[in-house]
Amino acid sequence: MEMKTEDKITKVILQSNFTPDDEIAALFWNFDPDGIEVDEHGVVLYYGSDKNPNLDAIKHYAHNLNLGFTNLLSEEIIAKNWNEEWEKSIKITKVGKHFVIKPTFRDYAPEQGDVVLIIEPKMSFGTGEHETTRLMLAAIEDLVKPHMKVLDAGTGTGILAIGAAKLGAREVQAFDIDEWTADNGSENVLLNKVSDIVQVRVCEIAEITDKDFDLIMANIHKSVLIEIAGELVERIKPKGFLVLSGLLLEDEYEILTNYESRGLMCISTMKENEWIALTFVKV
Repeated sequence: MEMKTEDKITKVILQSNFTPDDEIAALFWNFDPDGIEVDEHGVVLYYGSDKNPNLDAIKHYAHNLNLGFTNLLSEEIIAKNWNEEWEKSIKITKVGKHFVIKPTFRDYAPEQGDVVLIIEPKMSFGTGEHETTRLMLAAIEDLVKPHMKVLDAGTGTGILAIGAAKLGAREVQAFDIDEWTADNGSENVLLNKVSDIVQVRVCEIAEITDKDFDLIMANIHKSVLIEIAGELVERIKPKGFLVLSGLLLEDEYEILTNYESRGLMCISTMKENEWIALTFVKV
């Protein structure tokens, strides 16, 4: 998250009845904020004192997305040093048996067996702060084998693609529909020195023409997972794997029914708080 040091900052809070993901939050970069955060309550936009956000336009846009944004609030806050304050909240996170998520501004001495993922966190989602990121990483840790071909759908910070590469995947294709988000993913790929393995693109899934992936990862909002279910499944090779998250416990039955009707079998369900990750194999 990038913020300027200003006397005052306008904080615009888009409340929601769902937990937005990185892809949804990134849509609001169109309104030129200086920073964006996401949490379980909605999306927060930050504007320096040199900007005057169009609250009516933001509210109208959020409403027309028809995703569940319910209200808009705004307030002025004092900016001591917002970057510094925000960075204090982003910690080193250990996930699964080996993963360590290290923000660029934190120091860490790797221990034997650590798989360190270096992330420049432009938004909190995709830094290990959210349950679904941790669930996805824990799930792929037991799946990725050397020489696998992997697809990361809705890559965000690129953390899953980077994780797969560092576990030994020979090729990782990663894509996002938002250019700003994909740029952040590309930056993190370079930081982790896996650009020879991971390719990040700005595109829709229809533009991914390969249909022989050993593993597909998608940590995206439920409505999108339902919308692109057929396109995901047809890109998995027989006996290949699909790992899905961005899902609440209450979404499990609908997702299972949809994907199992397409020739997949669920082999694992992982849970953390109210969130789940589902692992399927193509039979």
